[in-house]
Amino acid sequence: MPLCRIAFAALVALASVPAVAADRKKEIRAAPQKSPPPELPPLLPAPAPAAKPAPKSDSPAGLQLGIYRLVPPGTADDPAMQSIEDTFMDVAQASKRYRNVVKLAKPPKLCELEDDHCFALLGGFQQLDQVLVGEILKLQNGAAVKVRLIDVQKGKAIGQKALTAQTDDKSEIKSWAEALACDLINNTTCKGQAMIDVDLPDMRVIIDNMQYPRTGKNPEIFAVPLGVHNLRVAIDSRTSVERKLLVSREPPSKPVLYARQLPGGGIILMRSLDLQMSSSGKRELAASVNTADLKETKWTKAVGWTAIGAGVLVAAIGVYEGLHSNSLVNQAQKNYSANGGTYLASDVSTLQSARTAATLGNVLTIGGALLVASGAVLTFAF
Repeated sequence: MPLCRIAFAALVALASVPAVAADRKKEIRAAPQKSPPPELPPLLPAPAPAAKPAPKSDSPAGLQLGIYRLVPPGTADDPAMQSIEDTFMDVAQASKRYRNVVKLAKPPKLCELEDDHCFALLGGFQQLDQVLVGEILKLQNGAAVKVRLIDVQKGKAIGQKALTAQTDDKSEIKSWAEALACDLINNTTCKGQAMIDVDLPDMRVIIDNMQYPRTGKNPEIFAVPLGVHNLRVAIDSRTSVERKLLVSREPPSKPVLYARQLPGGGIILMRSLDLQMSSSGKRELAASVNTADLKETKWTKAVGWTAIGAGVLVAAIGVYEGLHSNSLVNQAQKNYSANGGTYLASDVSTLQSARTAATLGNVLTIGGALLVASGAVLTFAF
């Protein structure tokens, strides 16, 4: 019996579970549904800081340049040729375009000198971006340079320069080599400074037939392209002879040329090496003659002395003609006495010549005296 009761109770419990669940469902359905809480707008993430653009692989700051040996075999011991090659290296290292500059061995035999693609492959093997290749040849009175800048990725030249300089002056060779290297490597015209001593405000500085504006200071400093130029200094319509002007990358510490106006109106240009050494051991040069003083000298004293000289010469000719006239008259008188108081035809002609010489002598003497007087006034009164 107890077992029967237990089994019956279990059946009753199982039967009541669905009813309870059904009643629970009814309660849930009957209960009013609550509205869901309003959804909040999603939080926007804070703006991330702007990322800096990654440097391009061909950015000038990241370029690597290789310079192949420019001096061919046999001239490596020539200091002038070697200095040109060193100039290209110095200019490239000073440029802001390159992160690294390396000096490479001479071009291998498997590359022809004009084969840009071959040198681009060699530059790629050495992880270079650009390659500078060319040659420097020594001439009888100078040097010849021909160089190219090759882009490794493009496989072709992106710039080339050639120049022949007929000079043995080391400073001049260095100036034009710097100009050539800087123009090619930086792809622009590089400028330097030229310091000129011009001690008169009306002096005009003309470089390569182009007048450069002045600031009124002395010495004047001009921004001029690197290289060798022709310079002259002019005042009004007068000008000096041309002198070579060397401009390099190094800022000058003293004038390279000195311009002076001489008392006679001439204008000279002198190098610092040509200046005379003073007792103090410094190279000095006297100041120019002011243009105002020069004009007074030119139009008064100079003309006055010229007039005096011309007057003396004219007066001397007049005196000579007067003496010549007296001589002719005396000769005619002697013939007159010798002929018994009769003038022959030749004596009449002699007297006419004497009269003409006397007239001319008087005119010249008076004119010469007037010239001397006028010249004296111009010379000593003004």
